[in-house]
Amino acid sequence: MPRFKKALNIISFFVLWGIASAVFAVDQPVYPNKPIKFIVPFAPGGNTDIAARIVATGLTEQLGQSVIVENKAGAGGGIGTDFVAKSSPDGYTVLVGHIGALTINPAIYEKLPYDTMRDFEPVGLSVVTPLVLVTAPKTGIKSMDDLIRRAKSDPDKETFGTAGSGSAAHMASELFNLTANIKTTHIPYKGAGPATTALVAGEIDFSFSGVSPSLPFVKVGKLIALGVTSKKPVPQYPGVKTLDSMGLSDFEVVDWNGLLVPTGTPQSVIQKLNFELNKFLNLPSTKVVMEQQGFEARPGTPEQFKSFIKTETDKWSRSAKLAKIKVE
Repeated sequence: MPRFKKALNIISFFVLWGIASAVFAVDQPVYPNKPIKFIVPFAPGGNTDIAARIVATGLTEQLGQSVIVENKAGAGGGIGTDFVAKSSPDGYTVLVGHIGALTINPAIYEKLPYDTMRDFEPVGLSVVTPLVLVTAPKTGIKSMDDLIRRAKSDPDKETFGTAGSGSAAHMASELFNLTANIKTTHIPYKGAGPATTALVAGEIDFSFSGVSPSLPFVKVGKLIALGVTSKKPVPQYPGVKTLDSMGLSDFEVVDWNGLLVPTGTPQSVIQKLNFELNKFLNLPSTKVVMEQQGFEARPGTPEQFKSFIKTETDKWSRSAKLAKIKVE
């Protein structure tokens, strides 16, 4: 009899545990069950914004929930990045992380309201893309060598525009100054779009632009492409050489972005987002669209993205010290 009661108690325990688990499962809705926000920490029109909208469209179709892109520009991507860092860790506010806000800002700012490694959980790298050194016909600059000669003859007179302090374009420009041994003046804007508009209007002399944002202007002659920052030519810019091949030895800057969520987000949510992101990036149709925009899709694991961020952080920390770049 005692053995029977013990067995009955054990059976009762597992029955009750099963009921409780079922109730708990019912209380936990399947992710996602409402729209997801992609926070782009820059104004519309730049590389990060364009790539984010491509990915958001794809994930909307795959997840069956709207993925809405929201732009929160300012402070070199810092405002939007900090917004996500302080958001609820539930997977419904996702950062479209950028090289500048995540790995360059920590190298050039004395203080930041967020910590890249502490406040975020990587989901996955999305795309990488080179930059293009561009100018406008009205500046009279016709080549990279022409720009360097003008800058050397009158230091600080030539101006360059960027999406803000700490952006990839900012660091590319400062490294350009350092490598070419020239001095030019930085004019920050609230996003790559406004910077490109200013360049077309003749308000600045040159800029390191994303492949996609500058291409329409180059095609109609409103901008001139002087060189690309990758180690190999870019198909979208036939005949345009790399800066490295034109004499700036080992000059290479690659822009990138990927998805991150606030620390504390459930691993199940992170894995779900990573799975859907990789599924979309691996589609042949996605690769075609990305290539048309000058992007290279880079699917991978959260762990690989985390390691990549660490490597980039170390790289830009060394570069910032070498170029003596600090922003108050």
